[in-house]
Amino acid sequence: MKRNKLIWMAAVAAVALGQTSCLNSDSDFHDEAAPVRPGIYIYNAAHSQNEAAMQPADVALRLAVLRAEAEKQGKTGDLNSVTVDGQNVKTLLFGMYTQIAEDESEAGTYVIEYRNSGGQRPYDIYSRTGTVRVKTQGVALERTDAAKRWSVSLGSEKLAITGGSSVAVLSTGETELYFEGGVCRIGFSNALSEADGRKASWSGDFELTTEMKEGLSFSGLKDASFELDGSARGTSFWSFNGTTSAAMSYTVTDGKYQPSRTGSPSTIMGGTELCGLTSPMDYNPADYPSSEVKVVWTVSGNMLSYAVTYNGTTVNF
Repeated sequence: MKRNKLIWMAAVAAVALGQTSCLNSDSDFHDEAAPVRPGIYIYNAAHSQNEAAMQPADVALRLAVLRAEAEKQGKTGDLNSVTVDGQNVKTLLFGMYTQIAEDESEAGTYVIEYRNSGGQRPYDIYSRTGTVRVKTQGVALERTDAAKRWSVSLGSEKLAITGGSSVAVLSTGETELYFEGGVCRIGFSNALSEADGRKASWSGDFELTTEMKEGLSFSGLKDASFELDGSARGTSFWSFNGTTSAAMSYTVTDGKYQPSRTGSPSTIMGGTELCGLTSPMDYNPADYPSSEVKVVWTVSGNMLSYAVTYNGTTVNF
């Protein structure tokens, strides 16, 4: 069954962490999805776990875009007043009620306080509560390097994220971002999160690329495409045996994203994702005869489709 239009795909994607960009496995797909259904479950779990762990980096990237636009307009002293085409950029990226200020006691460190709010589509799909601290070392993200990186930490006990279901980020895993060769490198180790009382520890390294004709400014990137490559692994907040947190892995290659087209910054529209269960003690082999699933996304014209390969069988949707 083809996903007829990209805009339709974005509209029906559940806005819950753990479901956004996830694959459909309901009764409408019963017959054709049956051979790969266990793989769909594995994909949805690993994908959503990685999405949660990437949230601190996502917040820092939003700050970088806002600061770049402010610098472009000569408004670096007031990030809250930056507008593009009559719209407030801070509101679009972070939400109307989110407060952003530079820490007076630590120059170059920004405090982002979410008050049960978030940005607007297509730039954001989650509501957040909590405080995030981004240490910039006084340089724009696009002018960082391996020796001078941005780092992200929590300024509150947790960062609660909601969008239909709830996930709490408990630690950023010392998330760091820097540019090297025109590529933004993102890394974190033992990032902690929790959902439904089950905790997770996730580590990963990713590379984000986009064409930067006007740096990272919002006006230069609002219709841009992005590519994400990298991998992560650890224990997830999902369980496949009803008892233990499943050890899992996630890899994305040539992942293509274009929020202005799909309506969501998390909807992938090209590339390959590999997701797996990494400990045989975490699942019943009778239920999951293969521990790994591959999903390949493609766009032809205005059609988004994906192929799921699991246990030697490929099904096209």
